[in-house]
Amino acid sequence: MGATSSRHTRARPRRISGSTTAAAQRQRRSLAIKAKQAKKGGAFLCQTPAAARSDADRIKTAEEHPPVGRDQEDLDNEQVAHIFPLPHEDPSELDRLQSLHYMFRNTWQGDNFRAPGVHELLEKGSAKALDIGCGPGLWVLELASAYPRSEFTGLDISPVFPTAIKPSNASFRLCDVLCGPLPFDDNTFDLVHMRDMGAWLSREGWPMVVKEIVRVTKRGGWVEIAEVEAAVTCAGPVTEQVVNQGLIEALKSANFDTSTTLATRLKNYPSLLQPRLTDLTTMSVTLPLGSRGDDCDRYDIVSLVRGFRPSVLRALGVSQGEYEAMCAQLAAEVNAGMGRVRIIRCCARKGGDDRHAWFGDA
Repeated sequence: MGATSSRHTRARPRRISGSTTAAAQRQRRSLAIKAKQAKKGGAFLCQTPAAARSDADRIKTAEEHPPVGRDQEDLDNEQVAHIFPLPHEDPSELDRLQSLHYMFRNTWQGDNFRAPGVHELLEKGSAKALDIGCGPGLWVLELASAYPRSEFTGLDISPVFPTAIKPSNASFRLCDVLCGPLPFDDNTFDLVHMRDMGAWLSREGWPMVVKEIVRVTKRGGWVEIAEVEAAVTCAGPVTEQVVNQGLIEALKSANFDTSTTLATRLKNYPSLLQPRLTDLTTMSVTLPLGSRGDDCDRYDIVSLVRGFRPSVLRALGVSQGEYEAMCAQLAAEVNAGMGRVRIIRCCARKGGDDRHAWFGDA
């Protein structure tokens, strides 16, 4: 898919079950959280375990599911690991997430967003932006510093973002986006941003999250989503085995959606979007693979594969020693120039009138 973008103003400076076992685990975790909250005398923050919800429940309107605050203090590390399978509090994973931020930014010539008119809106002040799956929070921190008169909020399931040393117009909240509605009113944000979440959302999770993103976006506001496609092209033999077979099989076994592109996913869910998104623009860039986090012009596939070690080990049926040898061979292939991935970025505007809204082609 080629890029179909127009020139935009440049800004200045994560499960739902894939198997009966996974579903039961997720439901037990949610029930355990509820039990702990009940002992505290508090209301249940997530009323229904995500894995137990019916399809009808998933597509209820915002009026039927009013937003509630959902502190995730009761999610311990083991529970988070079931939802986000990478070592979320490991220093090497935090380094990978920070490197990923700079890779995305460099890919788009230093831009943290591409939605037209948003730069002027943020610069004017009193605008609000939300980052879903914010990780260490670099996107929020950079924009909060660049636009001191606007407000920026980051959500993540893991508390790896700063809590004290940050701009006064930046805030962060712990939140599992798959557990009920987002903790914001309808039409709250001028820009909602989500990046590199595609591999962590299941086929059921995608429409749930996209619907919530649209709900909290203001009419006339913008939604921007970016991700790295799972499959590697021009891969060497070890890269093909470890990534295109082992890693993708591990993700599929957890019911994460790796089979379609971002634009295809969005076009598959128009019936869930009320009001629908308009003016959909899709941009794509192909990058070479990398083996080091400090090379922001390449996608560090080696760190990602090492982070997924337990899952890919099982998918490939190899020992830890064999896996380490394969990772070394993977790095050698990447350093020899083998392997490419596609980075995709979509932005769309929330229509102000349902009767005239449409869902554009990518």
